[in-house]
Amino acid sequence: MSASASRAGRAGGEHAVRKICASVIAVMFILPASARQAGAAGQGDEGQRAAAVKARVERIGTGVKARVTVTTKDGMKLKGIVTQIGEGSFVVVRTDGYLGQSVTLAYSDVSGLKGGGVSWQGVGSKTAAGALFAFAILREIAKGVRVPAP
Repeated sequence: MSASASRAGRAGGEHAVRKICASVIAVMFILPASARQAGAAGQGDEGQRAAAVKARVERIGTGVKARVTVTTKDGMKLKGIVTQIGEGSFVVVRTDGYLGQSVTLAYSDVSGLKGGGVSWQGVGSKTAAGALFAFAILREIAKGVRVPAP
């Protein structure tokens, strides 16, 4: 190998090292900025989540028919009836083991919310299945019964 080729190889190696160093320095400056943006986005998501929970609670409403099952972020699960809806929180009167106890829950503390009445799709399919079952039984009964001619 010639001396000029050897120098060219070293020069190419130095160039690669410079690129790597420049990349590492760039990443060191970019990562903290992107982490700050991700943190800010996470706070925005939290606000959106609380707004979604509030909208769901408002749709469910209050009163005896407003039965819910709420799971909080700390793992508490409670069943009850929504009695009040406020700007930052709502009140659930428990119907589970702590019957009658009122619990005020902030929308931001809720991780899961189930309830809100009857699913009409489920009711319709169950009604149809029941009607088919009744029809099948009546047909079997009718096969064995002879109606005399007048």
